[in-house]
Amino acid sequence: MVARYLAIGAMAVAFLAGCSSGTPSASSSSSASAAPSASPSEATGSPTSGVGSPTPSRLLPSTKPPASPKAGTVLTGTVVKSEVEGGCLGLNADNGKTYQILGTADRDVLVPGARVRVTGRVRDDIATICQIGTPFEVASAERL
Repeated sequence: MVARYLAIGAMAVAFLAGCSSGTPSASSSSSASAAPSASPSEATGSPTSGVGSPTPSRLLPSTKPPASPKAGTVLTGTVVKSEVEGGCLGLNADNGKTYQILGTADRDVLVPGARVRVTGRVRDDIATICQIGTPFEVASAERL
């Protein structure tokens, strides 16, 4: 009976080791005596990560710090508000694209319905909760 529980435990460990490496483990076959080829920490490349924990390189799109928002991209358009996640501001730009407004610059100018010109930079290195358009980090804004 104990041998049966050990065999089941060995298969579970082999399965979990295969899951954390992203590839099927050869030791997950029906052979109960096979041991996993790599421990979960070896499979993920991090000695402190648990089974299935992603390594930091899988979480971060870039290790470079973001550039200054004063990169100089100028957009004109109309400010819109999405009610997603409690409300997010966007810009329906004259170029036909929609941008999600990031940053706290000139929030008194950036109100829904306002026609504005914003200066800043496109942030294609991040994802947002609202997902209403391409993230645009605003450095300054003026009403037209």
